[in-house]
Amino acid sequence: MQKVLSMCKKGVVGLIMAMAGMAHAQFVSLHQFPVTYTISSALDANGNIYFTKTPELFGFKDQFAPFGVSGCVMGYAEYRSLCQRVNGGFDFSLEGYTSYTQYRVYIPAGTTFFGLSGFLPQGTEYAATVKIGAEPSRTTPLTQAEYEAAKRDQKIDLDFGRLLAGEERIMVHDGGGNISLSGTARLSSNPLPTGQWLYVRVLNGSYIDSLRASYEVDQGKYLAWYNNAVQNVFGSNGDPVESGTPPPQPDTTATGTVVEQPDAQGNMKLVLQVHHTDKEVAAAEKVSYWVGASVPVNPLFFSGMKEVMFLLADAGGLLGPLYEWRLLFQGQPVESVAFERDRILVSNDQTVQIPLNLTKQDMRNLGAKVYFGYQLKNGTFKTLNVIWNPS
Repeated sequence: MQKVLSMCKKGVVGLIMAMAGMAHAQFVSLHQFPVTYTISSALDANGNIYFTKTPELFGFKDQFAPFGVSGCVMGYAEYRSLCQRVNGGFDFSLEGYTSYTQYRVYIPAGTTFFGLSGFLPQGTEYAATVKIGAEPSRTTPLTQAEYEAAKRDQKIDLDFGRLLAGEERIMVHDGGGNISLSGTARLSSNPLPTGQWLYVRVLNGSYIDSLRASYEVDQGKYLAWYNNAVQNVFGSNGDPVESGTPPPQPDTTATGTVVEQPDAQGNMKLVLQVHHTDKEVAAAEKVSYWVGASVPVNPLFFSGMKEVMFLLADAGGLLGPLYEWRLLFQGQPVESVAFERDRILVSNDQTVQIPLNLTKQDMRNLGAKVYFGYQLKNGTFKTLNVIWNPS
């Protein structure tokens, strides 16, 4: 992969991020991105400041627990000495460029203030359709006339109330820097009685910077909700579900788990365990697998982009598979960067051995995250529900 990065100046035209596209096909929970809290800071012997931080936290349940080192970011005074406080409430942000076109964020019971926003350069067009409690219905981009009309109709102080009333709202970048994707909720006199998911589908535009959600909560109501939710409404990924028990998973997409197995030289091998659905096994004789690594890159090499997807592909060794990291160029068949093609699918459970040809530290230094996808015979691309993060 390091060798491939050095080739970036050779003129990548229309780079297709196949794996990223698969990962963006559904509404991605922003709470499945890592959040780290600062516990304390101090000076070392040379006068340099260093920080003690929590491990990376995934899922709403761990990211916003009202106790321990994350408690202070919800305004719990007894934990204020353990980590920094955020304006009496709590928040999280995704650093840098976000290319997801469908995502969602949870607004818990007891919320008194909420806002979801991002940043874009002046003059950049970006429009999204937003709804609370259900996926928005619109899927087509705005015309220029619709864009201008949405800009005139947008009222940040009123939009959240319209969303709570059940409206589907169009949110657009007004030409400044920040863009609101929710309006501003000011509910101090009437905290949100029940938690709700906010769904966002991008209609115009390809990326947003510094996507951020900020909350303030009524501590008593939030604590009562969280203590009840711990028992009743958190799914296995740590995110709240809409009802008291996790909904059944549709029998349409395989699930996966991944285990690390470094070899004797320290190079990382991943063992991917895939459980295909009964419908998938019955519908197809063959399955192909893709392995992609998302890597932050220098924007001088990839204008307008902050991450790029490399695919671990079989280069066709004489004595068996020989894997190397590749880019997918415009017009190049996606099958050419498959990790494994046309495995006979005769049972639900499949094991995929994936030699990364890099150490875990190499992957960490590159800032890489590894995604996994598959395609059945004559089927569409699907992404698995697992991401390997070496950090």
